[in-house]
Amino acid sequence: LTTLTTLVPGPAPVLGKLTPVTDADVDCLAQRHLFLKENRSWDLKDRTIGAGQRCRHGWPQVLVMDPIWPGHRLGDVVRLTCPLLVSAIDRYEKQGALRGYNSRVAKDPAWRSQLYASHVAQRDLRQELLSKAPEEEMAKVRKTMGNATVELVMDTGIANMRFDANCSDVKCLHAHVGDELSRGGNAIGRQVLEDLVTAGVEIEGTDQCCDHCNVKMPLSEARWTLQLAKNKLGQRLRRARRREGVLDPPGGPVNQRLPVNQRMPPKNSYFTSR
Repeated sequence: LTTLTTLVPGPAPVLGKLTPVTDADVDCLAQRHLFLKENRSWDLKDRTIGAGQRCRHGWPQVLVMDPIWPGHRLGDVVRLTCPLLVSAIDRYEKQGALRGYNSRVAKDPAWRSQLYASHVAQRDLRQELLSKAPEEEMAKVRKTMGNATVELVMDTGIANMRFDANCSDVKCLHAHVGDELSRGGNAIGRQVLEDLVTAGVEIEGTDQCCDHCNVKMPLSEARWTLQLAKNKLGQRLRRARRREGVLDPPGGPVNQRLPVNQRMPPKNSYFTSR
C-alpha cells in the first residue's frame, strides 16, 4: 500500500456489515466450504452470528462466529470459508508470502501499528460478544478450560495470537483476509486481496467456482472444485472427495493444471519482491 490508513484501537465496527445466514447458506457452508458431518450443520447455524462479504454468486466468503464453540471451549471469531479464496491464499503462503509480510511489518513501524490495531479490534470484538453470553454458558467454559486459560484467550487477537505493540508475526493470511471481509480496516488483509487481484485471481468469484458451492451438483461434475486444503479442513475435504468418488487427476501438481486466474501470484507480486 502506498498510503496507510491510521487505525485507532477501539470498538470493533463489525455487526453493521453482516447479513443473516440462511438455510441455503448452511447447506453450502456445511457441505462445500467446511465439509462438516451432517449432524454438525445445526451447530453451524446456531453458532454463526452472520456472514460478512458475499461472493458475486451470493454465498458467504467469511463468517463471524460465536466465540463459544461446541464442547464449551473458546475458538476463533472470524472464519474465512470461500474455497476460491482459501485455495488462492494457501498457494500464496506456500510461495513464501508470509515471510515477506513478516519482514515488512518488522521493518516498518506504520505496518506494525496497523497489525496492532487489527489485533486490538479483534480482541475487542471477542470480548464484546462474550459479554453477551449467558452466565451459565461462560461458567461451563471456565470449568472446561480453567479460569487462567479463559483469561489468556480473552486477551488474544487475530488467529488467537498473543500480541503487543511490537508484534511483527502476521501468522495467517487467511485470518487477516477474513477480518478485512467482515470487520474491515485490516491493512494486511486488504493488501493480500490486492496481491491476488494483481495475480489475476477473481476474488469475488469466477464463472465456474459456483459449481463447487452448488450442493445439488456432484463434485465430479463441477467445472471448478477445491482440491487441496490444510489442516483439519484438508482431512475433511479428502473424505468428502472420496465419498463422491473424486480423485485428483494425473498430470503433476494441482496448481499447474489450474486456469491462469487460479494460480499462485507471480514472483514479482508486492511482498514476494521485497
